[in-house]
Amino acid sequence: MLSLITVSILRGNTSSSYNRHVTPTFVDLKIIQLFAPFQVKPLWVDATDILSQNALVNGFIYAAMVFLYWHFSGDKDQGRAERIMLTILIGTVIGALGSLALQQVIGWPPPAFYPPLKSVYALHSPLSPNSNSFPSDSAMLYSTVAFGMAAWSRKLSMALLGWLLIFIAPIRIFVGGHYPSDILAGVFLGFCSLQVARALVRTLPRIESLASSQATIFRLILFLWLFEIGNEFADFSKLLHTTLHLIWKIGKNG
Repeated sequence: MLSLITVSILRGNTSSSYNRHVTPTFVDLKIIQLFAPFQVKPLWVDATDILSQNALVNGFIYAAMVFLYWHFSGDKDQGRAERIMLTILIGTVIGALGSLALQQVIGWPPPAFYPPLKSVYALHSPLSPNSNSFPSDSAMLYSTVAFGMAAWSRKLSMALLGWLLIFIAPIRIFVGGHYPSDILAGVFLGFCSLQVARALVRTLPRIESLASSQATIFRLILFLWLFEIGNEFADFSKLLHTTLHLIWKIGKNG
């Protein structure tokens, strides 16, 4: 079945509503084809659906590792710990902006919403509507944290990156939320965003002083940021979406 899908995609036989999108790569489709035999097994489908939406095995892992580092850093290394956390925080913001910019140039619907592939994911629970899965915001977020924690422990950094690539990413691909190229692009974006964040912290004294200020408001921001990492920024995204919608509505009626 998927071989026919591949041919139809390569020939450009896609829905007109997706004509402005780039089509999935041949490698993406081949990897999906490897997962295809398991898509008809209810146990695999149910397990991956649950795991893909469970924060305890996704964002919580990354938030917990950063929090434990913060907690056990001690008074002597508190400033260094908070500087590393601030660098990662800035990296996630840069990564989010970079992701928005990329989505204006490159895009395709997630596998589960791509017309030639819909039947492959027929047994899965419906995903939240999403017109573009490139790049993976989750991969960007988690890889930024993973690369950033290398300043504390390279072993922990590699473990967090491995958890993303070996556990989280295959599940997201299996349930039809992302293509492999979405994940790789997210990881690359996370790495680049962290490098930019490190450069900013090194060159801008005000950012450096903020990390060593020990101000209550700064630590509150760090706490809220950690909470949102654990939740994949779902609450923040909803709040931002609602706020923008209200602003648009007020401007339209005003």
